[in-house]
Amino acid sequence: MGTNKYLLSAFGFLGTILSSFIFFTLAYFLGLAFYYKSFSLLKKTILALSIIMICLMAGGFFRIKYMKNQILYWQSVALVQTNDSILSLHPPVDFQFYLNKIETALAEKRLLTTDRLLVVFPEYSMENIYPNNVAVETFLRKYPSITLVIGVSGYNSVGLTNQMSLVSFLNKPQLYEKNFLFPLGERELSLPLIPREWLKPSIPVSSSNSITLLKYQDRLTLLPMICYESSIPSFYDKLIQIYQNENVTNSSSRLYVNISKDSFYENTSLMEFHSHYAQWNVSRTGIPMVRVSTTGFSEVIAPWGEVLARTGQNQFQILFTKVPIL
Repeated sequence: MGTNKYLLSAFGFLGTILSSFIFFTLAYFLGLAFYYKSFSLLKKTILALSIIMICLMAGGFFRIKYMKNQILYWQSVALVQTNDSILSLHPPVDFQFYLNKIETALAEKRLLTTDRLLVVFPEYSMENIYPNNVAVETFLRKYPSITLVIGVSGYNSVGLTNQMSLVSFLNKPQLYEKNFLFPLGERELSLPLIPREWLKPSIPVSSSNSITLLKYQDRLTLLPMICYESSIPSFYDKLIQIYQNENVTNSSSRLYVNISKDSFYENTSLMEFHSHYAQWNVSRTGIPMVRVSTTGFSEVIAPWGEVLARTGQNQFQILFTKVPIL
């Protein structure tokens, strides 16, 4: 397990360096060719770059083939796209509504309650944290093999809370609190996406600055991201570093879980941007991802960046699928 993860990181680093090198080399030699009107130089430049591009494409092919050979198992997941288009930090309906929808879907799919299933809800889908939520506790007693990942919102003594909660029947709830705050509502409008420890937020989000990874199983650790944290490359690296510090032997696998409320951006290109940026970072780090948004796109991204399953937009949907785990 340890060797292949280092190789994947090396592949991603070399790909970034080579891509940058090709771009600047192309610009430099094409500039020289046109400046000196040397078409022979132009032809040589195009030939050399063509060879490099073929080598890169071959390298990418073998990288994907290598990762597919490293798949340990396929984790069953259910992505719950709530179709919440309300521009609010509060859930529009009672959480029991979503649990009833899941039960109906399980019956229609004829899924056994003994199957280990990870059910992921989007950001701001529940206001009450698990210990005080009777509906969630009742559901988990009925389906003890199901684990829920829920976007929790509300207020405490510190201020606004924006959390991802991992809850199951046998284990205590685990909470991840959003680390990078978004300007709209969480920071002043003039401030960019920045770590919350750098500046005092206009509305405090948490009393803790630490990042908590979520332990789904002994063999799988969830690397949590809320909203546009999945668009910050350095945050991916930070999560990986924390994982490596906590798992010296690298005995468990990793899975990014990103919950979001993209309904704030309605039908603009920002929804696609959010998805494409996540795909690029997943491909760069070689770790699969499950993304769930309120109005889409909700999707499963393979470690090599391919979208294996995706929902539509602006519709309630529960997508049952599987994600490859390395």
